Amino acid sequence: DDDDDDDDDTETEASPFGGGGLAAARVVAVGRRAAVRRVAARGLCVEAAGWVEFDSPDLHRSFPSIQAMRLAVSASISENTHRQPSDAKHTPKARVPLVPVGLSFDARLNATVYTYRLETAAAQANGTYDGVRFAWIDQALRGLSENGTHVLYDWHLVGARLVCQTRPINYDQGRFAASDRSLAELWLVGAYTVRVALLEDAIASELMDRGDREQCAYGGYAQPILRTLYAVFGEYGLADLYLNRTVGWVHDSGILSYWLYWVDAVLDWVVRTAHLDTLFEVYAPTIAARLDEAIGWATTPNNGTARIPLTFFGDDERLGFEYEFPDELPEPQLAYRFVVLRTLRRVARVLEDPLVRDSAYADEAKTLATTYGAAADALERQLRHDHEPQLRDDDWLTTTRFGAHSAAEAASAGYFRNETAAAKERIVATIFGDPKTVPSWSAFNAYYQLLGLDALGATDAALALARATWGGNVAGGATCFWERFDPLWLPELLAGEAGAPPLGGINDIRTSECLAWSSGITAWLTESVLGVRPTSVGWRTWDAVPRYFFGETSTLTSVEGAVPTPLGRSAEARFDVRAGKHSIHVPAGTVARVGVPRMHAGLAAVSIDGVVAWQNETTVAAARGGVSQQRRASGGRRRPSSSPCGTEDDDARFLFCRVAAPGRHDIDVEYNDASAVVLDAGSRRRRRRRHSPRGGTTARFLGVDTATSGAAWIGRYGSRGYVVFGRVGDDEDRTANVTRLPGFVRRVSALAWTAKPAHVLAWNATTDDARALARPPDEQQRDPTATVAARITSSKQASFTVDVVVDADALGTTTGRRLAYNVSLYCVDFAREGIAQNVRVTKLSSRGDHLEVLEDLVVLRSFENGAYLTYEVGCDDARPDALCGSLRFRVFEMYDAVSEPFGFPPKPVLSGIFFD
Repeated sequence: DDDDDDDDDTETEASPFGGGGLAAARVVAVGRRAAVRRVAARGLCVEAAGWVEFDSPDLHRSFPSIQAMRLAVSASISENTHRQPSDAKHTPKARVPLVPVGLSFDARLNATVYTYRLETAAAQANGTYDGVRFAWIDQALRGLSENGTHVLYDWHLVGARLVCQTRPINYDQGRFAASDRSLAELWLVGAYTVRVALLEDAIASELMDRGDREQCAYGGYAQPILRTLYAVFGEYGLADLYLNRTVGWVHDSGILSYWLYWVDAVLDWVVRTAHLDTLFEVYAPTIAARLDEAIGWATTPNNGTARIPLTFFGDDERLGFEYEFPDELPEPQLAYRFVVLRTLRRVARVLEDPLVRDSAYADEAKTLATTYGAAADALERQLRHDHEPQLRDDDWLTTTRFGAHSAAEAASAGYFRNETAAAKERIVATIFGDPKTVPSWSAFNAYYQLLGLDALGATDAALALARATWGGNVAGGATCFWERFDPLWLPELLAGEAGAPPLGGINDIRTSECLAWSSGITAWLTESVLGVRPTSVGWRTWDAVPRYFFGETSTLTSVEGAVPTPLGRSAEARFDVRAGKHSIHVPAGTVARVGVPRMHAGLAAVSIDGVVAWQNETTVAAARGGVSQQRRASGGRRRPSSSPCGTEDDDARFLFCRVAAPGRHDIDVEYNDASAVVLDAGSRRRRRRRHSPRGGTTARFLGVDTATSGAAWIGRYGSRGYVVFGRVGDDEDRTANVTRLPGFVRRVSALAWTAKPAHVLAWNATTDDARALARPPDEQQRDPTATVAARITSSKQASFTVDVVVDADALGTTTGRRLAYNVSLYCVDFAREGIAQNVRVTKLSSRGDHLEVLEDLVVLRSFENGAYLTYEVGCDDARPDALCGSLRFRVFEMYDAVSEPFGFPPKPVLSGIFFD
């Protein structure tokens, strides 16, 4: 629980060095500790520091030596309900030997009790501890005596506890509830994900240290974290500490988009707190430097040769697969330009706020607003010239280079603001309509997709994305949002026992199962579904506009919540469209704009605090301080100036009312047809719009063949061509692949990390084992009985790719459609390592649907005898593309949390590709 005295250097309940004790589920909130201050003084921060301890009066006496005890008894910590895996950069967290740390006299036992602690190597080296959610105490069933015999050792466990250093705050300010309880669950999991990342004066990165980054969250990717921090905890002071801490780190990450997210995060803080002195005296120089550099990159001619050095834009395959190749793809290049445009627009808008214009910084603000507003105009003109066809015919969306990420960023930047409602619907149907292709690999990137869908008014697509990404993560067993989640993992998660990410990771770094950058869903639910958000600097004006009662798939009928403000009272709203009863609470000194949903039935009348404020397209006036007087507008005019409802903002979905009087206000609604307020399921199905795909490459998985051996492929596979990987010929030191490609295949490229060729390794260059691939016909004269046991793999990374690039014109056509072909992958766990791997198929395209998912994951386990995976690949000729029929296979290692909690999974393999 929170303590009013934050300055106390003592723990609020128990000390690991004192004699106190806690129940196993309790978490101790610790005040300012010297250890934390020492680390912070070096410009770093620790993870959510915690340790696991337990007490025993006789553990050390039960073993012949301390070394024997440390071998037999250990402890493990984790972010999830399975033991944390180790990898190349992890400090081991599983079965760590114990360290005796103290003793005390227990009067109840009349004995001295010894305390033992799990301390990782990092903790012992520099005093930094990991965040902990789950812990185990492990004992070998039999200890080893000094003479080498196995004996059982008995000892008594009399106390166990988890001690955490954390910022003492509570879940007692922000709140969210909805008739769709699954949304409320996502809000709470996101809130918790941020809560466990909060330190005394900083925000942690992943909960448990992996050694791959400084332990504070990077300056840019904390924006969703900070927005959730405001929505749930109202921790504006911690946000200020964090932004100050990271102002000098923005460039250090080397990730250009993070610079802009950091700028936007500063604007978020200023809009909420109105601390203009800090904005102009502390942050403005860094903001200007980052924007000037971003403008330089964004205006780089997009001629296909000049590339923005992005380093990283996201985990999604379409965005460059983390650090693998974001510089080489058009989607992250285009998306980055729109992030620049969006940031420039917002900087100019905030600096033009009346409170800023009337401040002591008015002249500086005017200069900056003019400069960056003009830069935004120039960049938008360039983007329209480069990326928008001159003739906007019905086919422009199918040939555009917009993908799901760049289109979302464009929408957030206002790029589609002049499009008609019908055009926006086509954008959504074409780019965001397929729930399989839209989700990103990380909830961080998906959060910005949600914001773009908001800007397009695409409520159905946004809800589908939220349920697939965050809802899928929860359905798959997460109780704290993961660093990465792909909805295609869900079947594997539901079928497994551990609820762990089925992929070991990307770049051989384990997927964190508690990373606060994935918490944006909570901020989105508060700001978009509840619809409460500030609209001017200092919360002087704010919206309560619930946007998600509409849509063909929405079943929402009520939503309510509160958002803490720096003004001493929360902004609160409640909407119940089925009952027609809404309410808001207005903090003193603010004006709320309330969006009253018209719903499908249409409004007949709206009353505020029992007084009719609007009726049948007729506005009714209100007296100052509350609605107390009625007056009908004459001549069909929209409203007199004193009326609270009916404004120039009104649209087909909302009647807007402005309420300035502080306190609670009840809003009652009468509908034209009460029976049609909420569409029934049948009506929603009839009204649901279909996806309008861009066409191009199609792929359908035909199945797995485990009956045909590797030695028997000739005559069954490869009738049109093949690639057999491995050492072939007399020179055993020479790596070669035997390749005979069909006429319609331009090339087959096997690549590992950063577009380097995948490693070709041999188990046996020649062998008579039938699981190995037979030599291709052209090579059989060397030794017709020998087979090739080799594979391509990724020696250090978690995956490799195989690109099959097709000449679409060479495929031929039939009945208006290009001919299909089959492609089969042969995989064999030749060394019987227990390999588990999965295969992901995406399309290669010259358009915005480049690297979109084509098929569900195919998982391979227990394939020691070999397996052929066959896909039917086609090309939709109705919307031709230069790369139609081309695709990418990405083969991933898989991590089994049950059988491999303490080491690396074996690397994925592929031995041959066959065309039929």
